[in-house]
Amino acid sequence: MSGARSYQAAITPDRRQGRVVSVMSLAATSAAALAPGLAGLLLARFSSGTAMLIFPALVAVPAVTATFSTGIRAMRVEP
Repeated sequence: MSGARSYQAAITPDRRQGRVVSVMSLAATSAAALAPGLAGLLLARFSSGTAMLIFPALVAVPAVTATFSTGIRAMRVEP
């Protein structure tokens, strides 16, 4: 996550930094607010053990995708 924020800071013009950071914060807090509801839906549909496996998988899939993405690895920042 810090790598993405560092890259964002490097490519965003100074005059837009505040807006971009506020949108990123809004997205993060919205996801945090939705997480308990999603956990409740998973627990209502599946057993607790299955729900405990699904929820981390939902977080791990984007992380692994980003880790092995050639597009992200190829990004360069010019000064």
